[in-house]
Amino acid sequence: MSITAKQAYKIASEELGDYFRICCCTELSDCWIFAYQRFDGACISRILPVQVKKDGTCDFWDKKFFDGIEGSDWLRENGKNIPINELKE
Repeated sequence: MSITAKQAYKIASEELGDYFRICCCTELSDCWIFAYQRFDGACISRILPVQVKKDGTCDFWDKKFFDGIEGSDWLRENGKNIPINELKE
């Protein structure tokens, strides 16, 4: 079974609950990576992105980086950005 990006967004949103909101999505060959923040916009440091695999399983992203900048650079180079507005429709 393979899910769509919209289905992955819904899975990640339900997993995070009402306290967090997704602010960024990157598609990789085997999963979608969702960055999120607190719903009130407060900053959270050292937070792992949520990963939803193409089979629908959800967990924290298992790839480790020295810091968030290195991780976001890697995602930009290796993935495809998907605008959140497209996933909410």
